[in-house]
Amino acid sequence: MATTTARRLFSAVAAASLLAASLAQAPPTSCCLYGGAGTATILSDATLVLPGSSTAVLATVALGAGTSSSGSTFVSVLIGTRDGPDNSVAGWVISENETAQTMMVWHANPGAAPTCARNSVALPERYTRTRLCVGAAPGSAFPTFVGSYLVGNALAASWFAQGANASSAAALMSVTNGGCAPITVLGPDTPLGGGAYNFAVQGGGPEPAPAAWAEAPAACGF
Repeated sequence: MATTTARRLFSAVAAASLLAASLAQAPPTSCCLYGGAGTATILSDATLVLPGSSTAVLATVALGAGTSSSGSTFVSVLIGTRDGPDNSVAGWVISENETAQTMMVWHANPGAAPTCARNSVALPERYTRTRLCVGAAPGSAFPTFVGSYLVGNALAASWFAQGANASSAAALMSVTNGGCAPITVLGPDTPLGGGAYNFAVQGGGPEPAPAAWAEAPAACGF
């Protein structure tokens, strides 16, 4: 029931935003978050379902993109903390080197070791691009323009899809048309499972995420 409700919320928010497209200024053809080069450190409030639960919860989520200590680029999502994977309730990291992408996913189990998984795909296959950009920017994680809308009465913003279109399988990010500041990230599911999620961005900047965010918790033993 929670998953069905979350998916309906995802669809309703996306649809409402697209209906306001005619009210907004022209969207950017491409930009990287906060006017940077594809890196970012972002703090958000999120609604999502964690493993072992059927009910959506509100949690602090840190999102980031940067370069690991080994030189791989990465994007990471840390749930319940801004202090790094070891303090997280759950999360995932996707890193890319010259030959492959690796995804690590984990979630805590009270009183026991965390549940962890790691999988890789050889390039050119990818889980996602690792540059937090939208539109036609090289390596953009959200390349496809979907539509524009207004936040309140004056702030113009635009939605971009992670996939080739705004299908039920595509995550969406909205950014301001001026400054390319992220506003919201929506998706139908996370690598943790459990259904749709909604990240409402509270702040951030173009600074690279700490290299430590490229790692799973030490307790995973990777």
